[in-house]
Parts: sequence; C-alpha cells; structure tokens
Amino acid sequence: MRLWFNGFCVGAFSMMVDDENASLQLRNYAIWSLGQIGDPRGRGVILKYYIGTIPEREPYGETLSQYEMKKALKLLDGGTNLTHLVWSL
Repeated sequence: MRLWFNGFCVGAFSMMVDDENASLQLRNYAIWSLGQIGDPRGRGVILKYYIGTIPEREPYGETLSQYEMKKALKLLDGGTNLTHLVWSL
C-alpha cells in the first residue's frame, strides 16, 4: 500500500513540475516535495530541468530553482533525509 501511495505522489509531483501552466513557485514546491519523499523515481523529472549552475541570487517565484533541484537530487541520491522515514513507514 505504501509503495503505491509513494508512486502516486511521485507521479503527481512530477506532473506538477512539468506543468508549464502552473506557477513557478508551485513547481518549485513540487521539486522540494520530490526530494522530501526520497523516492528515486522522482529523479528523472528533476534532471530534465537541472543545469547545475546555481545563481548567487535566485528569485524563487521567477524561475525553476536550481538550488532546490540540487538539494532534492542530493536527498534522492541517499543524502540524510529524515522526512523520508515518515514516507517509508
């Protein structure tokens, strides 16, 4: 049951990241959420937009946040992620 729910959430947040009609702030929240869930199935959609260059000052609601993507990828790659414990119970 839990794996199905995680898969549903990863799918929903991935679609939100891809939705060009959604606000950039909402899409950034979806990127953050994928990192918090910690399910590696979320890597693909993040990598699609990740360029690896993080500007010094990044307006959160005006661009997809490279900083949030870097943090999410680190969590998805096995970084310390305490919130993943909640999702995996």
